[in-house]
Amino acid sequence: MHVTRWSVVFCALLFVVVSGALAGIVVSAQSATVIPPAPAQRMCVLCDFGMKVSDPNAPQEVGVLAYDGKAIYGTTSGGGQSTKVANRGTIFRLDLADGTMKVLYSFDDNGHGQNPKGGLIAMSTTTYIGTTYQGGIYPEGGGTIYQFDSASTSPPTVLHFFRNGTPNKFPRDVCVEYPIRRCYYSPQLRMNAAAGLPLSVPVQAADGHFYGVASNGGLGVIYRVDATGATASDGSQSGITAFCAGGAMPPRESEIGDTDLRKLCMFSGERGGLPVSLTASTTPQDGTVPRRLFELFGTTVGSTREAPNGVVFKATLDGRVTTLHNFTNAAADGARPFSVIVGSDDYLYGVTQSGGVFLPNGSGAGVIFRMKQDGSDFLVLHRLNGTTEGASPVAPLIETTSTVGTGQHRYLYGAAANGGATRGVIFRVSLDPAAFSKYEVVYTFPSAWYVSGSFPLSAMLGVNDPEFKFTLYGMTKGGGLANYGALFRLRDLDLPWIQQPQNLTLFASSTLNPTSKRVGDTLTIPVPGQGQPIGIVVRSDIDGYQVTSKGERIDSEQGKDGIRIDLGYCRNPHILQFISRDKFDEVTQQFVAGTFHIKDGQYAFSTSNVDRERTWHTDTATGPPNPYYEESFGSAHIVRPDSLTMLDAPNFVETSKADSVQPGAVWNYITESTQTWRAVFKDYVICNCKAVAEIHWTRQERFVLDANKTTGHRLPPEYVNVSITPPSDANFSWAKAQLAKDGYAGVP
Repeated sequence: MHVTRWSVVFCALLFVVVSGALAGIVVSAQSATVIPPAPAQRMCVLCDFGMKVSDPNAPQEVGVLAYDGKAIYGTTSGGGQSTKVANRGTIFRLDLADGTMKVLYSFDDNGHGQNPKGGLIAMSTTTYIGTTYQGGIYPEGGGTIYQFDSASTSPPTVLHFFRNGTPNKFPRDVCVEYPIRRCYYSPQLRMNAAAGLPLSVPVQAADGHFYGVASNGGLGVIYRVDATGATASDGSQSGITAFCAGGAMPPRESEIGDTDLRKLCMFSGERGGLPVSLTASTTPQDGTVPRRLFELFGTTVGSTREAPNGVVFKATLDGRVTTLHNFTNAAADGARPFSVIVGSDDYLYGVTQSGGVFLPNGSGAGVIFRMKQDGSDFLVLHRLNGTTEGASPVAPLIETTSTVGTGQHRYLYGAAANGGATRGVIFRVSLDPAAFSKYEVVYTFPSAWYVSGSFPLSAMLGVNDPEFKFTLYGMTKGGGLANYGALFRLRDLDLPWIQQPQNLTLFASSTLNPTSKRVGDTLTIPVPGQGQPIGIVVRSDIDGYQVTSKGERIDSEQGKDGIRIDLGYCRNPHILQFISRDKFDEVTQQFVAGTFHIKDGQYAFSTSNVDRERTWHTDTATGPPNPYYEESFGSAHIVRPDSLTMLDAPNFVETSKADSVQPGAVWNYITESTQTWRAVFKDYVICNCKAVAEIHWTRQERFVLDANKTTGHRLPPEYVNVSITPPSDANFSWAKAQLAKDGYAGVP
């Protein structure tokens, strides 16, 4: 879109076409408003969960995603097809090259566990470790730890069956002969048996071992994974070593009672209860491991009288736990911390599910916090407001350093499960000294839940894509086409936000003239699983006008002759528009070389009179590098989560002659005004990051010579060669090359 599309006064206004998805609506003027800038990030759903009964569905917290450079691996707590019991959860792979999703394993009701919530963490190039929240070989159904090889078709190897509190059927491992022979369970065996119901997956520490936490009866256990496979049919082999959180494990022969053992060794009292997550510092590349890296950090969400709102704790690699912060459920610090990460600056960063700013229902919306690794200097970076900023952040934070312009910027990215449009948001917090703790919502999941999912609970994955830089992948528990969740991608996060003009009424209207032409029938494109097909309507000769904040109507000759494109039931809609201009001399019957001058540069005309090779340019505005037409400064549009309406009336007159060229004027053929001027367009219709159609159209002003060949007249603008076709460039090869030539990042 260019400055010369509309009259000069139009350039001072943002032109917004207000319409239904497929119909014209006239909108009256309203009072002036200040429109804040909007994020320019690109959202699309890569996979809709639950489209078939056997498909993965309903991913849960904390749901870590793994990435091998080509594909994403993860788990869902539901879905799957088993010869025993179906819908007990899956391991899946999403290939990023072609977007195909494949179920690698469906969990059953006992042998390998069920309801995997924690996700996957890589052990090697193709091997991953994970947990199930329930199931296993014991009646208690305390879950499992498993190892999975993505390069194999074999089922997972179970490393440990959780007992969830009871050592029954274990061989009693301590026997004494005096005064009478008797056998009992050692403290270590009882602690191993106490663990169960793991929400999170084990993490690898600096010593190379994997460590995890599991709940039990409102308390919990911290453990190390030891086994290469729990193969004993009676479960007598344990694949973990549970630690004593309060100090050294009581001696093997100790007959310490269960109450005292729980108090000493499990999460209880000030240590809190229900541990939900664990994290470890990253081992340096040079192999040197400072002492501080031989530590683990985690969170509990409450359940004890002394720590009902959860804690952040530190643990040594032999499992000794120290409470760093005990949350109070106040505005000062929040409550129920679901996760914590170790930042590049060695601070701990985390989120709480509640607390902070209190809402009318009495609960808080959650906070983002920071502290040192010894628990000192606790600081709330931001308190979510529960509405536009989101509420209930559960997913772990991700730290990234982005290069924007000539500088680098540090951010924490996270997701709030609720708030926004009631379906959740994705946010970031600046760690730059100049903008420290600045909070921004970079995406709001729309109330139209099928568009991009709803309720993001799972951990997001950050990938440094070579083309799109930092890119987020994540899952939602609900929404998507089947309302069983979705796997989404959010990228172009470093694009400057879309700036809007300020202090003006930003409304426009478009009405159909008696001469308005609808180009053919509505093109409908069926989408598998989507109840309504995508609908595309193109109309020409649209009467467009704007209304100022004072209620004044402003017209232009170009504005009365617009073209309108309506997209309906198009998820995350975009229009990628390219333009080519030419002049054709009616006397010489030749195309005229030259350039079209506008405020921000000049564009070459098509010059070939032989093969009509066109010179194309990305049709967008000045300012941020954003090639989508409907996000251009000054474009006439209205965008909803699943529909888009745009109005265009291109002016291809050279600005130096704009005042002298008027439709219907009479010209001498000696001047260049004997030329027919054309603007040719190629529009890509993009729905959910896929090209679904191309729209081609031309706006021209023809010059017609009179019979005497010495005079002539210019016809009013007209639209010709309008068509809607299937995409000829489904892989965007031509479009991406064109965008790169014009200095834009690739799309969609």
